[in-house]
Amino acid sequence: MFDVFFTYIFGVLFIFFASIRFVHILQLESYQNKMFGKWIIANSMKGDLLIVNCVSLLLSLLTAIGFYGFGFYGIGSISGAACGVVAFYSFFSYYLAPKKKPLVITERIKRLFVSLAVLSAFLLFLFSYIFDSLFIVVFIFLIFAPYLVMMANILVYPLEALIKRSLLGEAKDIINRRSDLIKIGITGSFGKTSTKFILNSILSEKYNSLCSPASYNTPMGLTRVIREMLRDDHEVFIAEMGARYTKDIKELCNLVKPKYGLISSIGKQHLETFKTLENIIETKYDLIRSLPKDGIGYLPNDGGICTELSKRDDDINKKVYSINEITKACVFAKDIAIDEKGSSFDIVNSKGESIRVNTCLLGEHNIQNILGCVAVALDLGLTMEQVKDGIANIKPIEHRLQLIDSQGGVIVIDDAFNANPTGTKMALNVLKAFKGKKIIVTPGLVELGDETQALNSEFGQDIAKVCDVVVLIGKTYTKYIKEGLKKAGFDEGAIVEYDTLDEVTPFIGAYAKPGDVVLFENDLPDNYL
Repeated sequence: MFDVFFTYIFGVLFIFFASIRFVHILQLESYQNKMFGKWIIANSMKGDLLIVNCVSLLLSLLTAIGFYGFGFYGIGSISGAACGVVAFYSFFSYYLAPKKKPLVITERIKRLFVSLAVLSAFLLFLFSYIFDSLFIVVFIFLIFAPYLVMMANILVYPLEALIKRSLLGEAKDIINRRSDLIKIGITGSFGKTSTKFILNSILSEKYNSLCSPASYNTPMGLTRVIREMLRDDHEVFIAEMGARYTKDIKELCNLVKPKYGLISSIGKQHLETFKTLENIIETKYDLIRSLPKDGIGYLPNDGGICTELSKRDDDINKKVYSINEITKACVFAKDIAIDEKGSSFDIVNSKGESIRVNTCLLGEHNIQNILGCVAVALDLGLTMEQVKDGIANIKPIEHRLQLIDSQGGVIVIDDAFNANPTGTKMALNVLKAFKGKKIIVTPGLVELGDETQALNSEFGQDIAKVCDVVVLIGKTYTKYIKEGLKKAGFDEGAIVEYDTLDEVTPFIGAYAKPGDVVLFENDLPDNYL
């Protein structure tokens, strides 16, 4: 009896160790089974996963032949040892691989592991009874480990929904009790995180302001911020609002209930889930729709989508901020001077008052982001001098056109969190302003759905106009960038390819000279490698 019990325990442990990598991917995919399923289809027959699957299939067949064909009952012990080897190979090949964002052992992950263990034990018992051999089943389950993780996620979903509802309810109660709290929502296809930190820096000149840290821009992320960080002495709460699906902004607005809403930009991003640009536009505009009657929405004069949205006749108080002087702008910039260290420009408000400001942030688009924040700050009673001081105190935004100190005089620009077509054009414009040889390192752009090939090819053509050397990482998306480079007549001898980012460092160290500029454009998370 004890032998059987411990055999089942080992079987569950083997499945557990083989499944950890898939739990990690599920977490990276925001626990969305649909996206996780696409990852399984795309990756289950690659690299070490292919080895695990092929070896498991072969050993299960050998075990079945030995057990059923020759009546060799002692093969169970041999198979058990083999199962352990395969499971631990799967685990250590995952464990030793470099990770950009490691698995975070949250309470949700713990519940998922419990669900996975219970499910594995039940299925092992059921199928081993049918096949009369436990380790044939374990081998089969090693192959289907990602699907077991998906099933465990489905089983635990009702509990997660209850917990989410409870935590959201607590956060809503906290927000609703704070009628004095100034609540600001910020969204956009790109620039929203930078805009959030810029606004927080400016408003801190007058208010005790809290902004959601890092990229906390989901319902549960903002719920955590509200429950754990929002204090009674905070006067302003700035909430970044991210979206991958059409109802995401509505859900976030229902939680935060912002009085002020700022859209930094709208463009093609997350087309894999949004499907169309129109869906992206309407989802982002949900922030403006959600504002109360006395609320104010802020949109950039981008000459395109946001400009058209600002003209919608929907009885919502909307203001336009502009990097160029236009009649309807509540704030605009003039006499802009941009160099390798940042920019300086005059800010002009609706009263015609102006003030000269300086920022270390790179790129014209960051001037636009600053102007949007200035528009909000002025409506919240800050003076032009306070605005100037707040802008002067803005720190470089991590991984967003951030200048990195490097040895040997090579200039490094870290734009790792930029993952959309418009953002890449802006990054290349920044790179163009630098002297010296220009080198770009990129794995390409993802989550663009049916436009993946076209937009990456366009990215390649844009690169060809600016860069001297192109370093491509991986092959999935970069093959389309190469198409664009070739179409633009770029020198194929100046294209370098590597499988991982770690391999690039020695190349840059040996190749780049003092004064050269290296732009790291996008850094794909582990689920896209």
